[in-house]
Amino acid sequence: MGIGDRAYMRDRSAPRVPISMTAWVVGILVGFFILNLIQESAHADFLGWMVLDENTLRPWQWLTHAFLHEGFWHLLGNCLILWWTGATVEQEHGPA
Repeated sequence: MGIGDRAYMRDRSAPRVPISMTAWVVGILVGFFILNLIQESAHADFLGWMVLDENTLRPWQWLTHAFLHEGFWHLLGNCLILWWTGATVEQEHGPA
């Protein structure tokens, strides 16, 4: 019996459960929504950097425009759909 086998040397903390990729994406969407609310109250143009605009060429806009939301209910609906479908996809294919 080595020293690592003794009861006082064992890790008593609960095993870490990894956060699913779906939870990360939902959290990021909610974070951007809150950031947008804060920016609107400060009259800053946060959305201008994310909206797909034909007059400017910003490569990230091809991805970020899909994650913008018109309001709370739009965000809630998208997050619920993402949560349900994301859980199914992660069960089938595993987390990213």
